[in-house]
Amino acid sequence: MTKLKLNVGRKPEPPRIILFGPNAIGKSTYLSKAKNHVILDFENGLSQIDCTRTDVIKDWMTLITTLGLLASEPKDMDWLGIDSLEWLEHLIHQQVVDEEDSNKVKSIADIGYGKGYAAAAVKWQYILQALEYIRRTRNCGIVCVAHAEPYRIEPPDMDSYDQYQPALHKSARALLTEWCDELFYVGYKVHLRKEDMGYNKERALAIGSGERYIRTQETPAIMAKSRLTLPAEIPFDWDYFVEQLTETNKKGTK
Repeated sequence: MTKLKLNVGRKPEPPRIILFGPNAIGKSTYLSKAKNHVILDFENGLSQIDCTRTDVIKDWMTLITTLGLLASEPKDMDWLGIDSLEWLEHLIHQQVVDEEDSNKVKSIADIGYGKGYAAAAVKWQYILQALEYIRRTRNCGIVCVAHAEPYRIEPPDMDSYDQYQPALHKSARALLTEWCDELFYVGYKVHLRKEDMGYNKERALAIGSGERYIRTQETPAIMAKSRLTLPAEIPFDWDYFVEQLTETNKKGTK
């Protein structure tokens, strides 16, 4: 009789990270600092960055072929990057449209009753399964880059508010934010200074030095999460993150 296998204690695995934030803040450069990295280039914005990247992936079949090759090549790959999730989503949506047997379908939104986005969710699941296979067989971490957009949150028990989230369709965003271990928001540090305008009136001025930071814990204004023991804010520094990751994994093996 087959016996039930149980795993006891912590078993650290390579992390799955989504790093999102404003345009041109340095997310791709941050990703390029990862040791022995390979970046899947969907956006064609890496030519000025010193990194190891694929040719620009423009269609579904090229993506599937590339993922298959990554299961065994290159020999040294500690980190696999995706730049960016929005452009990967465009590729998925185009594939869904191309598979429709109708000349009237020009975009995924033309496919009625949400069927287009449901079909896209199936393809997202396929991609995530392929990434999981690569992560486990190659023992490599995965870092996905995305842009940020404010979305309206409408809780049933309080007033609505805006929150920065990855700029993806809601079904894809829910799937990916559940899949990842670390959801990091990168932004600029901004300080408010009050200015006296006279007549008992004040106005707030936003003062920024260009300093960047990563938010690891959720706030009403920012979607974020971390399965590591990290401060709410950490430096926008790849080496710092790897150091914290290494320390956490050491604790898990004791």
